[in-house]
Amino acid sequence: MKCLYKILLFSSLILQELFTFGQNEVLVGAIRWDAWVGSGHPVGFAVENALSPPQYHYRVPFFGEITGPATVKIKGTSQE
Repeated sequence: MKCLYKILLFSSLILQELFTFGQNEVLVGAIRWDAWVGSGHPVGFAVENALSPPQYHYRVPFFGEITGPATVKIKGTSQE
């Protein structure tokens, strides 16, 4: 069983290299549903800071607010 696991792991790594060969950019992403709580929580504060630069404003969720050229407010705790 360990041998089969090692073969599968190795082959998946090889396939990943074959499919991504020549690409200069790695796309990685994750959605943290607990991050839309606003600046009253450390995670929410970090998300607001991360999305504050103008080049990331397009990632602000629909309930967020762009409050300035380099500031956003994201508080998704309301059910309205």
